[in-house]
Formats: sequence, C-alpha cells, structure tokens
Amino acid sequence: MPRLPHLSIVAPVLLAIVAACGTAAPPPPSPPTEPPPVASATASAAPSAVAAQPAPTASASAAPSAGPPNMGNNTPIQASVLVADAKKLGIDFKTPLAKVPFGTKKKLMPLFVKALGYESCNGCHVEGDFQKETRNMKVARGMWDHFVVGLRDAQGAPMFCDACHNGKAHPLDRSAMDGLKRIMETDYQGKLTRADKKPHDCSACHGEAAELKIFEKLWGIADK
Repeated sequence: MPRLPHLSIVAPVLLAIVAACGTAAPPPPSPPTEPPPVASATASAAPSAVAAQPAPTASASAAPSAGPPNMGNNTPIQASVLVADAKKLGIDFKTPLAKVPFGTKKKLMPLFVKALGYESCNGCHVEGDFQKETRNMKVARGMWDHFVVGLRDAQGAPMFCDACHNGKAHPLDRSAMDGLKRIMETDYQGKLTRADKKPHDCSACHGEAAELKIFEKLWGIADK
C-alpha cells in the first residue's frame, strides 16, 4: 500500500481546490439609478411666458408731446364787408387819407367806428375838439396809407379796415406769440397781396429790416 503524503501538506491543497470550485458569492447589488427629474408644466412654461412678453417700446418712456400752440385771441383776416360802402363814397383806395376831400372823409368816419368796434368817434378824437391830434388819429392815418392803399386781398381787390379788425380795436394778441407768428404767416402773408404787384412778404408791413415796432420806428409815431 502506497504511503500517503503527510496530512499537513495535503490539507492546504484540498482547501484551495474546494475554494476554487465552490459557488462564488454574488457581487453586492449596485444602487438603483434614479430616473432624470421630469420638468413640471409650470417650469417648462416659464421660459416661453417670459419670451412672449413684448419688449418695452421707446414711446412708452418718451416724454409727453408739447401740445398745440397757444393761438391766443388773434383775429383772422376776413373778406371786407364795408369796402362796398367805402366805394359808394367815391374812395378809390389809392389816395392817402390826408388827400381825401374833407366832406368825403367825414362820411368815411362812421365806417372807421364800425370797423374798429368803437362806440363813437372818441375812439380816435378828443370829445369837443376833433381837430386836436391824438396818437390814434396818427395810427389810423398810417394804417390807411400803408395798408388800405398799399395792400390788396388774395384776388387783388381793395380791402377796408374791417378785413383785419373785424370789430376789434386791437385784433392781434401779442401775449400769445405762437398764435401771432402763425396768423402772420397764414393770414397777413398768405391772404394778402401788394397793390404795386410786387411779391408780398413781411417787408410790406415791417420794412426790409423786419422792424417789429412799426408805429414808432417806421411811422415815427410816439409810443404815448
């Protein structure tokens, strides 16, 4: 009978074989993977809602407009009503007032009163002394000589004082400069022509130097 190897040598080898052939322990389970978070309807809609908002326009932050100009109480030029009555007196609208016959001039005075909205001749004359010179007499004489004689309407026909005054002694409102400038362009330049057929512009009334104080600077009438 053969002699077996010493047990101290065989035992370790058998244990190694058994360990190698035995069932291996299963690996520890891997942790379960979590599914990616699903975006909520509110979260997914937020970007589109922000994008849908319109960008602010420049007009939203712009300053408010200045508004319409102040036209004031300026009187527009109208077709003259009294020019027909003046023609009946024999006025030819080419003669300076100082050269109009005295009898004709006396008949003309009531038309001045009506055109300027006065109650009587005292708007220009001193009561009881019609021969005494007043500032308004000088202004009326200058307006006749420069405007009635020198200007015509858009069709070239003569005009009387009511075309500009229309029942007002002061038809221009100098407290409203926007309106005054506008009516000078639209009416006093746009609706008038010159009797001498020359081009009509501001110089017809204000001179070549565009003098604003017509009475004092151009006509030599004292302010008071």
